[in-house]
Amino acid sequence: MEHQAVKKDNGKPQLNLVPLEILEPLARVREFAVKKYGKDGIEAWREISDDRLLAALLRHTVAYQKDPNALDPESGLPAIYHVAINAAFLAIKTAERELMADVAEETKDFVFGEINDYDDLPPEHQKAVRILLKRHGIDLEKDFGRYDEDWSEEK
Repeated sequence: MEHQAVKKDNGKPQLNLVPLEILEPLARVREFAVKKYGKDGIEAWREISDDRLLAALLRHTVAYQKDPNALDPESGLPAIYHVAINAAFLAIKTAERELMADVAEETKDFVFGEINDYDDLPPEHQKAVRILLKRHGIDLEKDFGRYDEDWSEEK
């Protein structure tokens, strides 16, 4: 009897539904950011308040509404590209807050000692823990002597 492979992807986002054409405009804005802020500085958007990101999104939206061919004066890129990147930043921050809220609720047993090992956490919660640790400059491999394949992919 043949063994049937089981793929557990219920609840996972269907990334194949995202139009790949959005990647180039996002990449163009990020390339400009590298020129302006340096490769290490382009992640600073994570520290910018949602209000400021929304303000930038709206400024570029207004420019686009006035002229669909409007270019950002600083980057020379279409204003709508900047709308897309600011929307992406806000979406990422929102998704991360939702994940962290879910993790906080679902891992309270870990925090209060009923789960005493990171390895006992579900994989999506392990990822959230790694994201939080990484944001605070903590590397599981370097600081705790452990190596996770998933962790290395997030660097």
